[in-house]
Amino acid sequence: MKDITPESFPIFHRENPALYAKFCEVTFANIGRKNKRISALGMLYEVRKLWDGVRFPNKIAPYYARAFNREHPAHAIFKERPSEADRAPDLRQGALF
Repeated sequence: MKDITPESFPIFHRENPALYAKFCEVTFANIGRKNKRISALGMLYEVRKLWDGVRFPNKIAPYYARAFNREHPAHAIFKERPSEADRAPDLRQGALF
């Protein structure tokens, strides 16, 4: 599996749109359960469990965390640490679709 970089993430996202949708679904389910500590990587592990171990790189976690925080500011639950994901395009601007 290829390494995810700010340049390759838009391509990965275009090829796997259902993955981000499932990530958001799992995240909202955890927020609804009043979980105080939620990590993007933990949400990806839950998606893997639901999809019977479908393979995708862990390096997408910071990209999806940032996208979720931008799309849902009222539920911006993921802490953002400086990362190469900061250089990725914003999913809301339609740059990826």
